[in-house]
Amino acid sequence: MRNLFYLIKSIPFIQTAFNYYFDIKNREKEVCYGNENPNNFFYVIGLPDFACGLWWIINKVIMHIAYAEDHGYLPVVDMLHYHTQYHNPEDINEINVWEKFFEQPLSVSLDDISKSKHVILSCKKDVPNDKYLMGNTEFYDNPVRLKYFQDIFKRYIRFS
Repeated sequence: MRNLFYLIKSIPFIQTAFNYYFDIKNREKEVCYGNENPNNFFYVIGLPDFACGLWWIINKVIMHIAYAEDHGYLPVVDMLHYHTQYHNPEDINEINVWEKFFEQPLSVSLDDISKSKHVILSCKKDVPNDKYLMGNTEFYDNPVRLKYFQDIFKRYIRFS
């Protein structure tokens, strides 16, 4: 059955339809949870990934923080609703795993924004767009980009 799915998905028109569906489903979305904080736009970084290591999670969060900073959003990391390999079965939907290791970037928690007017849910991609991509050869050959992301790390990533 699985092979049939991949065979059907490989047909060009169907592949395009699948890609379009997943792009829409996983895009950035603005939601309203109430009327609090009407002047702030919170950017919730939620990254579903069951297999990546802690350092890769940090890299993904840094890329999304850079995006949030460029757009004037206040970043909040959500690993309560997006599960990772660091969740114990009893912790799922109970503990924000990010906060086991790190403080929130701006000391704003998910509870703090639970009634906020402007909440942006991040896209479900590792990188919001190519401008924020770390890890390719061009990135490591560009001292300005390296310094930019080092500064973001120093300002926003703090061990708990």
